[in-house]
Amino acid sequence: MSVQKRSERLDWDGLRYFRAVATAGTLSAAARALGVEHTTVARRLDALEGELGARLFLRNARGYALTRVGQALLESVAAMHREVSAIARLAEGQDVEMTGAVRIATADALAKHLILPAIGPLIAEHPGLCLEVVSDTRQHDLARREADIALRIGASLDTRLVGRRLAGLGFGLYGARPRPARLALARAEFVTFDEVVGKLPHEAWLAEHAPNARVVLRSNRQETLTEAVRLGLGLGLLPCLVAGPSAGLARGLGPDEVFTRELWLLVHPDLQGSRRVRAVMSAIASYVEAHADAVAGA
Repeated sequence: MSVQKRSERLDWDGLRYFRAVATAGTLSAAARALGVEHTTVARRLDALEGELGARLFLRNARGYALTRVGQALLESVAAMHREVSAIARLAEGQDVEMTGAVRIATADALAKHLILPAIGPLIAEHPGLCLEVVSDTRQHDLARREADIALRIGASLDTRLVGRRLAGLGFGLYGARPRPARLALARAEFVTFDEVVGKLPHEAWLAEHAPNARVVLRSNRQETLTEAVRLGLGLGLLPCLVAGPSAGLARGLGPDEVFTRELWLLVHPDLQGSRRVRAVMSAIASYVEAHADAVAGA
């Protein structure tokens, strides 16, 4: 069969299943990502290989490994995905309606203390607006439409994004109440982030000010660390915004003695023209600016 006829018969949606298997490595993981049964994924993959007349994966006990043809196809599919994402961003960027979804990526603590209170009035005013908040430690790729905007601690290294610094996010050293008369850092026990979160100033501060301190708990979640401090498991370097309102925490050192990080609001330039995206960004920025003292830990 000629290349032209093969391309005319090709089920383009089958490429979506192929990409999911290539990314996940197994049928079951791909099926979960796609929200279908694994038998459906297997059937669509077999059909795609039949249409192309080529083997795309080598099946083994550990999962699905790409063949040379499969690797070449994955590169082409990735390029297609980028182009489709760019088209979708351009279309959304011209949207002038205050209806539809806006997906916000952030950390769990920022979602609770900044995003949710900021967007409440906006949702009440525009009932056709739907806000999706994804909060975890992974940085979602705005260029690939994993989110529309992001509120992050620290500036982005992605030059494709447009960023705006909103405020300084102050951190303090906290312990459970009652606060001790003096902090003996050398003998203190600490809770802090694990290595999954990445390199953070927390570790540098501890290395400088409490090099022999014992870390009794590590977690990838800010809320878990805050609760651990409240329960008295150890001292913790916490955002003052998170720890300040809690009656069960006592601040031993403030941002001037610990550190301050920058809070950034990010968006892909193609979405700057979207009215609903601009409205959400404006609501978040206004709320952060109105509560700048609390964010800074003043």
